[in-house]
Amino acid sequence: MLSFFSSPLWKIISVFLVLVTFVIIFSSVYIFNRLNEVYSDQASELVVVVILVGLMTTFAALLVILYTSRRINRAINKLITGVSLISEGDLDHRVTSISKDETSDLSDAFNHMAETISGTVIALSSERNTLSALLDTMGDGVIVTDENGTITLLNKTAQAIFNLENSAYLGLRLADVIRDFEIIRMASDCFESKESIQDEIEIPEIRRYLSVTTTPVGSGSEAGVLITVHDLTNIRQLENTRKEFVSNVSHELRSPLASVKAMVETLENGAYEDRRIAGDFLKRIDKDVDRMTSLVADLLELSRLESGQENIELEPVEVRSLVAETISIILDQIENCPTISSNIADTVEVLGDKQKITQILINLLQNSAKFTSHEGKVTVSAKSDEEFLEISVQDTG
Repeated sequence: MLSFFSSPLWKIISVFLVLVTFVIIFSSVYIFNRLNEVYSDQASELVVVVILVGLMTTFAALLVILYTSRRINRAINKLITGVSLISEGDLDHRVTSISKDETSDLSDAFNHMAETISGTVIALSSERNTLSALLDTMGDGVIVTDENGTITLLNKTAQAIFNLENSAYLGLRLADVIRDFEIIRMASDCFESKESIQDEIEIPEIRRYLSVTTTPVGSGSEAGVLITVHDLTNIRQLENTRKEFVSNVSHELRSPLASVKAMVETLENGAYEDRRIAGDFLKRIDKDVDRMTSLVADLLELSRLESGQENIELEPVEVRSLVAETISIILDQIENCPTISSNIADTVEVLGDKQKITQILINLLQNSAKFTSHEGKVTVSAKSDEEFLEISVQDTG
């Protein structure tokens, strides 16, 4: 709080009172000397009256000055208190006026300033929250660093990509958080050249493939680098899976094709005359053709799924009978097939696409049968809750 008696205003008043006192004293002395020459008997009384009147007038003026100064001082102290509270974050604080003079205008101007500051802070806070929500919902990781390479922004996607537990990494250097030389180099080169840089990076430590773009932002002391990270891991894994699938399909097609070709050549060389051998070959050719047809159907199904053209036709499906039909198909397709059984209740029913469920079961049972010995066992079971049905295939292979 501002003390009145230590204020510049009180110093001015003090000087004024001293001057007034000296003026009264010197005036009284001068009047006394002049009157003493003419009226020697009444001069002393008149001087005393003049001095008393002067002192009383000065005292009254002093009271008025003190009262006015105190009111001004209270208004100033309120403004100082308001400024202090607003600087500490209390943007709702307002100053009430104690008079209708100039201090009232000052209080109104202060309250208007406080309203403006409060509105600006609220708008900035809203924009910041919107930006934060937008960054956290982005599919790409976003990192912003300043001129010293210190992280100033890190969204949740970036935390997930680099396996960072929380946002406590703000304020740390990029090199201490993202321990990858290529990303650090790209950020440094981008800051120095003021040009965007894009590259694909593999980080074996976290088993991820990333597309990284560094872009210069700001200027002068506000200069920095915006790093956007797009996770390509799923795409690369899908590409690898597709390559493996194509390789496996090629192998699966090559075997029955070679078998069919050999049996056809054998038949052409005269084996067709032996009805027993010819019948056996024709059965084998028929099975091999079925295998190739199934593989081609799988390829077409994969193509439809990737193009988004697949339609699902829902209908009530009795799971037990569907599994029994599928097991019969597998037993006909695979020689030396292990024992395949089902422990699904008769009452289990699901709303689904019968053809697609059958195809999935065929794929699962084929894999289990291929990697399970003739003496092994494959079991199909199902469990359900209120919304979903889970069908599982277990084998001893």
